[in-house]
Amino acid sequence: MDPRAGDSAAPSATVADPEVDAEVDPAVLGTIDQSALTIATPKRYRDKAHLGFVARRPCLICGRKPSDPHHLRFAQHCALGREVSDEFTVPLCHTHHRMLHCSGNETTWWTAIAIDPLPVANDLWARLRTGAGPRRLRGRPHSVPVPDGTTREVGTRHLLPLHFNLTRV
Repeated sequence: MDPRAGDSAAPSATVADPEVDAEVDPAVLGTIDQSALTIATPKRYRDKAHLGFVARRPCLICGRKPSDPHHLRFAQHCALGREVSDEFTVPLCHTHHRMLHCSGNETTWWTAIAIDPLPVANDLWARLRTGAGPRRLRGRPHSVPVPDGTTREVGTRHLLPLHFNLTRV
């Protein structure tokens, strides 16, 4: 190396520092609870029993069975390749589930039918967690909150807005 070259010389190769390398142990990185970080990552619960419980409920719109458990995508922030937590699921028949996914904007779709699905999802999650899930829902009319603060019973076809077309595409 030429001493007259000054700072323009290429930097020399660095030697690995064992103390620094020990701090970046991949085994330790995998055990971090990301919900405890300063900017918390929301937990995404997976529960097959809950999905089965939701699927046994009648459709939130028309009351048909069987239903598909629909994950409310607007309930949690996006994560690449990760589905919303199972706690944010509501029962929809295959027809309404398909209509919702084809609509393009989930929030607008729920607003158009005047149903707030989050309280329903929270109620279903709480009922299964308290052990009162299947027993408390059987034989009782299912009601959902609507934007004006009241509730309405679901399970009848007249709840569909007139602009919804139920014919197959």
